Amino acid sequence: MLYNYDSYKLYLLDGNSKGSARVKVTMKDEVDPDILSSSVNVAIKRYPYFAVYLSVDSKGGLVLSYNDSRVAVIKTSEQMPMLGERLVNGHLLYLDYRGRNIYFNISHALAGVRGYMPFVFTTVYEYVRECFGKEPFAPMVNRPESPILPGELVVPNMEMIRHLFRSFGVEKRQGGLVLFEDIFKEHLSPTKRSHEYRTYEFDEEPVLEYARANHTTVAGVFLMLQAKALDNVVSDRDTPLCGGIVHNPLVNWGMPLAHSDVETHVLLEYNRELLRGDTKKLGEYTKAELKRQTKPEYTGDLFRRYLELIERIDGSYGLNAKRWCARTGMLSVLPSSAVTYIVSYGGIVHMGELEEYVESFYNIIEGNMTLSLTARDGKIFAAFMQSIREEKYVNALNEAFHEAGFIYQMSGPFRQHLPAHNFTY
Repeated sequence: MLYNYDSYKLYLLDGNSKGSARVKVTMKDEVDPDILSSSVNVAIKRYPYFAVYLSVDSKGGLVLSYNDSRVAVIKTSEQMPMLGERLVNGHLLYLDYRGRNIYFNISHALAGVRGYMPFVFTTVYEYVRECFGKEPFAPMVNRPESPILPGELVVPNMEMIRHLFRSFGVEKRQGGLVLFEDIFKEHLSPTKRSHEYRTYEFDEEPVLEYARANHTTVAGVFLMLQAKALDNVVSDRDTPLCGGIVHNPLVNWGMPLAHSDVETHVLLEYNRELLRGDTKKLGEYTKAELKRQTKPEYTGDLFRRYLELIERIDGSYGLNAKRWCARTGMLSVLPSSAVTYIVSYGGIVHMGELEEYVESFYNIIEGNMTLSLTARDGKIFAAFMQSIREEKYVNALNEAFHEAGFIYQMSGPFRQHLPAHNFTY
């Protein structure tokens, strides 16, 4: 690889893609912007690999270089800046705030959820320390002065993958229904396009009870219920639905501390007969597929294909050629391109005494139909995004949650404010 591993995600961006995430952290007291600015600029020193700016070299390659400018903290407004532009000092991340809310805007070129959440929590830790003059007990949170951990900077390469795994070959999957009707509405009528998200706060125990009763996992529960909800409202009642969930396999590969966003995809193809039949069989199928498609040899082969694509991108000359190679080559990497919806599950977060100061947090990521989940302190927090302004999906999802016996509170809609990238700075 000639360039920073994570920068290759940026070649996949088209005119409608943001390539970013937005983390909403709601504090229990109103945010002090001066202390927040001080805190994030202390925290970023613990994560120098996130302090970068983006440029294009003579071969058209996207390069991430160290940026020693201050991380910007601004007040939330209707017109938010782009990642990498002068207003945010060229950084691929910045913070904004309003009332009790802190928003972290982060490029996917830096990391995925698993990689960037430690930076978020370190910033919150430092904010609490400076704001309240206390040293909160948070054993799973990196303190700003803590050293980079052994293996934190590791990025698996082709030699490592070939050494660890033999190639089993990942089968090409049929996939499921693509919501073309929504895509056409979104592109033909801007007034129908949604730039919003809704949030859910679930009591965790009913979700766990449902998972146990139906022999599946927490992630499996939401994959199943999203499919059941869509089955009730989409016009095509015969084509299978395909739920996708992003998986980072580095823990299974013996690299649990690596921050890099090594993504593979688990694809759950749900035929309509299965969705309308016995829920236990649906849960067992979901759990079995999650287990099978996250095995090291399966994920290792998927990642080998991605590294081969990176080699082809490196061999192309010019930014446009590299983008074309990335977009067309990705079809050969994914087992299927026909994904109906995405569920992202960040697992359980233990914040220690920071719980006394933080009310909630949500990961907001782009997608035509995306449910992003994180669990903490007996609660599950979810953000739901869809591409069009229609209530039918939200209503169907709420009905599925109600039938499952979940206890939850829905809020919104809220503006997404997901920032795009500036490639000219």
